[in-house]
Amino acid sequence: MVLGQWLISPEAVDAFKRQYAREADPEIRIMLLSSLEQVNSDMDDVVAFSRTVLELEEDGTVAQFARETINNIAINRDYVAAFKAKKSKSEPEFKTHYNNLISSYGKAGDYDRLSEVTDKSHEAELQKLKQIILQRNSDECFYDYQKVNEIIMLNRMI
Repeated sequence: MVLGQWLISPEAVDAFKRQYAREADPEIRIMLLSSLEQVNSDMDDVVAFSRTVLELEEDGTVAQFARETINNIAINRDYVAAFKAKKSKSEPEFKTHYNNLISSYGKAGDYDRLSEVTDKSHEAELQKLKQIILQRNSDECFYDYQKVNEIIMLNRMI
């Protein structure tokens, strides 16, 4: 859960797939599938793995999750395309929005505009921003943390 939903570690893709094949608990298999969607930026690979799950899975709930993943891939592709269409690469503007968020621990700043002026090359800085946001040590910081996760994931998918 932490690797897939919070750290969104792309290095975990193969490990999640291996663990899925060994996992007996259907709820954990669903969590692995959900986490794979988060860490795997290759949507074709997500669909291929979900099709394999459908062929082999005996648990109806897990199979339904895989089916929904496949059925929603077109929506996901449209979402990524819309995200990409809003992009307007501007390093000075990125720095302005990034610095506002860093200096306020993620409280003051425009996450939407930040998402529009970033790309995959900013991932290390966005990872640092996530760490700074957590230093607020409050429940609402998790919402802002996930906003940054979404920016990172969408930039990877582009």
